[in-house]
Amino acid sequence: MDDFDPETSLTWKWLPEHRNNVLVSGYGSGIIFGEVGEDRMCMAQGQMCADTHRIASVFSEKGLDFMWTDGIMGLGKRRYNDYSRTYIESLYASKAIKKQIFSLSLNMEKDSGSKLTLGDYDLHAFAKGPIKWHKSSIDRETWALNLTNITFGEEPLYFNFDAGVLPDTGSSVISLPQATYDHFI
Repeated sequence: MDDFDPETSLTWKWLPEHRNNVLVSGYGSGIIFGEVGEDRMCMAQGQMCADTHRIASVFSEKGLDFMWTDGIMGLGKRRYNDYSRTYIESLYASKAIKKQIFSLSLNMEKDSGSKLTLGDYDLHAFAKGPIKWHKSSIDRETWALNLTNITFGEEPLYFNFDAGVLPDTGSSVISLPQATYDHFI
């Protein structure tokens, strides 16, 4: 693993409003501690670069021992009170991508890896059928979707209430509020 050291980066800038302030952020059951600055961030050496992107230089973490990566790259929406750009917005502003879009293909087979595509999507390589596009719920700060129906096998499960679903690549369980669970049981 290559540890990032902002002091050795030629393009790192400490943000005055964050200098000597500790960032604390939670990720599932883990938490990170770091300092915030801006730097040029590339997906590979000199490829697909965001010229200026806010980065947390993490100096400590707890509960993330299972991670075998160099870091966490958030692909969430920008929150209403967050003035920093998302990585997709930074890539777009730097003209590294033509569209503010990303796609994720998850493959559970060990021999064929998963794939993240930034700035586009590949229907022919990853779609097994027609893609159904859904708008993200406007009132939420996440990639929440309005739930329109549920089937159990071929059997439709009917409900008469507003519901949403939050796709989460970091979770292996389906979580339901108790009232929703009780409705289906």
